[in-house]
Amino acid sequence: MEFTDPYVIYTTNDPTEANLIKNLLADNGIKCFLSGIDQPLGGGFIANPIEVVVEAGHADQAAKLIREHASDK
Repeated sequence: MEFTDPYVIYTTNDPTEANLIKNLLADNGIKCFLSGIDQPLGGGFIANPIEVVVEAGHADQAAKLIREHASDK
C-alpha cells in the first residue's frame, strides 16, 4: 500500500498492540499499514519499534479513535 502523504500516528514495541490499532483504524474506514514489524536483523527478527502509518489527511480522525480506544481499557 502506497500513501502519498504518510504520517506515523502511533508507535509501539508490541506487535499485538500495533495490530489491534491497525484493525481499529481499518474497521473505521482508515487505511493504514504497519512499518517495522518483523524486520530482519542479522540472524533473527525484531519487531521494535512498530509504526502505525496513515495518510496525513486522516491523522486527526485516527488519533481520536486511538485515544478513545485507550480510554476504554
